[in-house]
Amino acid sequence: MDLIYTIKTQNTMNLTYEPYLGKKVFPAITITIPISLTYPEIGNDEEKLISMLNDVGYRMRKLFGNGRADMIMKQIGNLKSHIPALQSAKSLLIYLSPEFSKMIPLPYLVSEKIIVDDSFEIRDLVYSCQKIQNYFLLMISKNQIKTMIGNNNSAYLGIKIPGMPNGIDDVVSQHSLPGKGYTDKKAYKEKNTLKYIHITDKIIEEHVINQTDYPIIVMGEKKIVADFRIESKHKERIIGYIEGNFEHSSIEDIKTQVEIVLNKHQAEKEKKYLQMLEEANNSQHCELGLQNVWRAAAEGKGRILFVEKDYRPNAMVTIDDFSIVTVQDAFGDTEDIQDAVDEIIESILKFHGEIVFMENRQLSDYDSIALITRY
Repeated sequence: MDLIYTIKTQNTMNLTYEPYLGKKVFPAITITIPISLTYPEIGNDEEKLISMLNDVGYRMRKLFGNGRADMIMKQIGNLKSHIPALQSAKSLLIYLSPEFSKMIPLPYLVSEKIIVDDSFEIRDLVYSCQKIQNYFLLMISKNQIKTMIGNNNSAYLGIKIPGMPNGIDDVVSQHSLPGKGYTDKKAYKEKNTLKYIHITDKIIEEHVINQTDYPIIVMGEKKIVADFRIESKHKERIIGYIEGNFEHSSIEDIKTQVEIVLNKHQAEKEKKYLQMLEEANNSQHCELGLQNVWRAAAEGKGRILFVEKDYRPNAMVTIDDFSIVTVQDAFGDTEDIQDAVDEIIESILKFHGEIVFMENRQLSDYDSIALITRY
């Protein structure tokens, strides 16, 4: 079993937004529920979740009458029979239409809402996809090697990689053992340690570097980790080194150490993004503020969208395909927009741009939303 297959079949938080991007249907109902706050018992009680889904069905009947509501209730029935694992979920995202239904556990808290539109809202799903940090963990000592995959939300999954040595003894050939006259035992041990590292590094190249985009964390004995830092041919993929003896450590202790590395890595990424945004603004390849970003995104100019995670502007309407105004400033024929940021995100992704969510107030100098343009 190769690593990429293991990840796809066993990682329960392997989220994707592509199937729902631009999916046009009416009514397209998007429901988000922070279950760890509003319904903390759901994680251990399917009956509570089913009761909540029934309540959603009754609310839909009031909105759309019996015809469409009956079709939606049928989709809710499908959801009840395919409830996903919720152990590590903090929120639920539910997509409903007369012909389609999907329930997606999310690893982050979202606000409770029901949005009815002609396409599904994807903002919370895109945010979760971006914020989940998958990684490959190598735990190495002379006695053993452990390999794991995980992310900053869910538990670890230990994996077996073909050809990976169980310890340094697996790379020592019997004919190379030093005889009685061999005096430089330190050099002999060093040679075997480097061989151990090189073989491990090569196997990681084959099964991790070439198959995934996961960053790598190396954890283990101080001397081996120090040598790995020097000898590895894939330093650009290694985001952190953790020194110490963790052979008998608990999963929680390991997660604590890994979380420090992940947080540092995320902070460095955000710093680079802000520098990129500042440079683009200085070179006038940037649009600032909701109305300017809306127009540029509609014109297909968007390369990287920056938006604060909780930025939700007041009710807006469109007066044509490229202009957006507040309800108070509207005139003539207009179309209501429930979430202008979600519409912008869809436009950017439609033209293969990138979305970067920042913490609140990190973009205060850019009116909470900014767009690096292609030209």
